[in-house]
Amino acid sequence: MKSFFTLVSGFIVSIVIVVLGLYLFVRLTPPSSSSLVTKVLGLYKPEIIGFHPYWLVGAGKDSYAKDITTLAYFSLAVEKDGTIRKEDKPGEGEPGFVMLSSDTYAATLSAHRKAGIKLSLLVQNMVEEDILALIATPEAHATKLVEEVAPIMQKHGFTDLNLDIESFTKASESARLGYVQFVKAVKNELTRLQLGTLTVELTPKSPVELHLIDVAKIGEIADYLVLMAYDYHYVFSSVAGPIAPLGGVPTTAEYDVETALKETLRFAPASKVILGVPLYGYEWETLKNIPGSAVIPGSWQLATGKRMDEFTRARFDSVESRRACADCTKGFDAVAQEPYVIFPGETPRHFQQAFYENKEALEAKITLAKKYQLAGVAMWAVGYESDGMLAPIDVYKNSVQYRGFGLKPAIPYTQIQPASLTLSPPTHALVGSIATMSGEVKKFGRQDEEYHILETVGPIVQGESVATGADGNMVIQFSNAITMQVGPWSELSFSELLPPNIAIRQKGGTVTYLLINKDTPWSIRVLQTLVVLEEGEMEVSVEGTRATVLQKAGRTVLGNIDADNNTTTYDLLEGKTAQLNESTQTVSIK
Repeated sequence: MKSFFTLVSGFIVSIVIVVLGLYLFVRLTPPSSSSLVTKVLGLYKPEIIGFHPYWLVGAGKDSYAKDITTLAYFSLAVEKDGTIRKEDKPGEGEPGFVMLSSDTYAATLSAHRKAGIKLSLLVQNMVEEDILALIATPEAHATKLVEEVAPIMQKHGFTDLNLDIESFTKASESARLGYVQFVKAVKNELTRLQLGTLTVELTPKSPVELHLIDVAKIGEIADYLVLMAYDYHYVFSSVAGPIAPLGGVPTTAEYDVETALKETLRFAPASKVILGVPLYGYEWETLKNIPGSAVIPGSWQLATGKRMDEFTRARFDSVESRRACADCTKGFDAVAQEPYVIFPGETPRHFQQAFYENKEALEAKITLAKKYQLAGVAMWAVGYESDGMLAPIDVYKNSVQYRGFGLKPAIPYTQIQPASLTLSPPTHALVGSIATMSGEVKKFGRQDEEYHILETVGPIVQGESVATGADGNMVIQFSNAITMQVGPWSELSFSELLPPNIAIRQKGGTVTYLLINKDTPWSIRVLQTLVVLEEGEMEVSVEGTRATVLQKAGRTVLGNIDADNNTTTYDLLEGKTAQLNESTQTVSIK
């Protein structure tokens, strides 16, 4: 009996030793070096990419070796013929090329390489015309690109090339095929020259809209795909809001990070997908202190993790500071999993509003990456973070993840049907209707590529636009909210219809607005001025670079940024008129 127990005990100890040994092996082995045994066991270490833009060199830590597995230099600019741009104009070096050529950055790369960190070279182009030219003759331009970057990669020890070709418009099938051929040719050249792996960046809507990137086909070529899951609200947004909301669909958002991720995983294996996460946010100016309010056009600035940490500490970390800023609000959007702050601006009825990233928001995104067993995360960008913000990254980097026992059969992703998800307005958004119309009335629907003539009245939803011709008139109604009488040569875009933060844009013509529910003010962008109808009735006429706002009854508030970048707010009361001049960026009240 004693021998039996000794045998069992020895067997258990052996199993524990083997499991512990495998755990330590995976933990101490670079992510890209996983063995067949660890793959069978479903164990893997996450990839942690830190994008390092040339303008942030020296702004953050001297070394990110503790936080990342790959340092991705951003960037070199690829021209439409595949060459690397070295000068922006004669005698003025392209800044990304200049930084990479410097001794200072060569030392940074060398230090990270010696610490066992993989180096990735990112090349980018975000100009639609250049991109179409680049993929017009894909094989030749891809060969030229690799020919240009090969000596740079070999000199600095880069072992990954990252393609960041960003197009945000609908692409033809020939363009999508051209990009596939371009990526395949780049991959073949990297393999032939033994330069390393290939990573490709995906824009957030790549898996749900027919943009340039065919996710399934690119996913079978590339070693990794980085889903850039940020800028859901950005510099040109009509309302403030979270930069990378994890949730919200379908009630309060059209699209969110988890939806984008789930759609991406329909076309590519989780073992190749890396979740891009922001270390920054944006700050906008508004005329209301409600989270997500309409923004004054042109009123944005970057809200980095570092800057917002310093800001919130100064205003919220002591009783005295909170008393000094009694109207300041600090909150956390539980659905988006993102913090925000709101505080008074420099003039009456003027507020600053920032949504940004912190340690808690970053941890929530890492949790999402674990949930879907992703290859890892990619941070945009190292140097933006606050002190202590990367603590969750450090824990994640040193973890061993489990993807399930056994080798997974290869899924023929290219045989998967195209995305079936159609982006729709949030279910909580208002829905209006064209009640009456006459003459020429046109509509630009959510699925349309251009305006079309309306034959009958019908609904208006978020994301749509309407316009009238020389003899066109219509009445638009949002039940128990507002009525709009639209005259000839008018154009309206319904950007945001989610109460309480309504934001539309009037681009031309004359429209009379009658507010029915004063508990929900309507914000209208007129030229470069934010016009908020709080009560009553107003008439807005836009012609070219000038506009007139006539307050027929009630009250309206206007916000404008002048040529000296100063923000001014104006109260427009009954009988008063505001003259707007876009050329001079001025507002005058009469």
